[in-house]
Amino acid sequence: MTDMARKLAILYAAKSTADEKDSIGTQLADGRKLASDEGREVAGEYHEESKTAYSGSRGDELVKACEHAAALAAEGHDVALIVQHSDRLARGDAVKGKHLVEYQIWALKAGVTLRSKQDPRTCESILDAALMGTRNNEDSARKAQATKDGQHRTVERGEWRGGILPAGYDVRYEHDERGRITGRTIIYHGEDQETYELIWRLAIDGASEQKIALELNRRGYMTRPVRKAHKRQPFSVGRVSQILNNPFYAGMQPLNGELSPGEWPAYVSFEDWTRLKAKRSVTASGTRRKRGRPSAGYLLSELAKCAKCGAAAHGRSTYTRKKDGVRSRAYVCRKHREHLEDDENYCPVMPWDAEAVDRAVLGELGRLLSNMDDLRTQLESGQRAERDKFKRVVAEATEDAAAAERAAERATAEFASAEDADERALLKDAAKSKRAEAKRAEARVDAALDALADAKDEEVDPEAAMYALYQRLASQLAEAGEDVKVLNAALRESFARFELHGDGRIVPTISPSAAAQFARTSEVNLRMSLGDELLRLPAFVVA
Repeated sequence: MTDMARKLAILYAAKSTADEKDSIGTQLADGRKLASDEGREVAGEYHEESKTAYSGSRGDELVKACEHAAALAAEGHDVALIVQHSDRLARGDAVKGKHLVEYQIWALKAGVTLRSKQDPRTCESILDAALMGTRNNEDSARKAQATKDGQHRTVERGEWRGGILPAGYDVRYEHDERGRITGRTIIYHGEDQETYELIWRLAIDGASEQKIALELNRRGYMTRPVRKAHKRQPFSVGRVSQILNNPFYAGMQPLNGELSPGEWPAYVSFEDWTRLKAKRSVTASGTRRKRGRPSAGYLLSELAKCAKCGAAAHGRSTYTRKKDGVRSRAYVCRKHREHLEDDENYCPVMPWDAEAVDRAVLGELGRLLSNMDDLRTQLESGQRAERDKFKRVVAEATEDAAAAERAAERATAEFASAEDADERALLKDAAKSKRAEAKRAEARVDAALDALADAKDEEVDPEAAMYALYQRLASQLAEAGEDVKVLNAALRESFARFELHGDGRIVPTISPSAAAQFARTSEVNLRMSLGDELLRLPAFVVA
């Protein structure tokens, strides 16, 4: 060590989960104490949470700590990388996550000393690091299995397994006379209950994820941040989708691929949750469009299609030469824009004037929706496709229920034939779990059968169906005013696409879900989409 060299320390602390009890603060304090005892100056502190060292390697902060320590050592300083315990560095098996011996070898090559306050001998040699690293991995494996078993018992009792509590709920803790927690109860969140009741009411009434998000934002409802550092934000389509797909709101929680009932208030029945999830699964491939904000200022964003090649027509703005500084807005076929003229994928259709297209769509929708030609045949065809899809859902659910029943019977038979008391206790729990899964599978079959029964033959009145669609669109467009984003969202609620032709014609196609909804002349209650049966309306021409 040179005369200018110093004794330095780099501190590192980590937590595999969220650091709710300030474990990292304690680790860093222990590191400072060890550095002080050895006469070292702390040159840097690094820490991170929710970064596992068992099923993976720690995160970027450990990488930075190692790089900092190596750089100081390269300058000739006596550098120690200090942790509270060696398992803060690694608990992996060298396959899924780094083994501790890998850090020991790195330290020897980099000229860095590894120091641990709680197990100092571990860092003295490669052999000690190899032994302790293996022990750290085995301890983690044992704890992981114990945690898994504990979660199984918790879930079987109907209690919340823990983790991040979904928005719309709160926890009420119970304490003894010494202030220790003796129990907890999941309750509705007082401030957010109204918001989440509205979400599920709209979903059951047939509203799409996008419509639910628009309604929540129209009312000024905001999301509640998961962490303190986060801010409340407007509801996005993605956030609504996460809520609708979370079984916790139906009083269920997942564990190892299975759903088990929990003892907390539900926002929606499990039967309705299952039916809505099945509906979204069936309609996804036929009606899904890219989520997120559409291109600003274009009425047909995510809706315009080139009639010649079928590619999307994107809104594009350019400056024209004939009017300096004036922006020209157009819908441009993707294949026209992305390929050269001699490319086989090139589309020769020229861009459409966006101003004229948007004006024609808004001005002609009323006349367009009053045309009843050929609607009856297409609606009836759509109903047949709807029933066929329901039949497939019923068949799949019936097969799953039969498999669950067979598994329950096997588990019950094994329990009945067991002689050892401990084995009987384990098999009894297994049989109980399999029987519960069989009952849930039967409930899914019942929900699918109910939906199929509702999809019965009806006399379709195209005039009433189109009137209902027109009424909804008229209301949405009037409410949107001149807000192009809201106008676009309203059109996306009802239309799958608008085909733009080279001769100026525009051919709208009603989305499968909207066609299914408005094929019923009674109060709207959306069930399933019409699948591949799209409702094409008569064309109108851009003036």
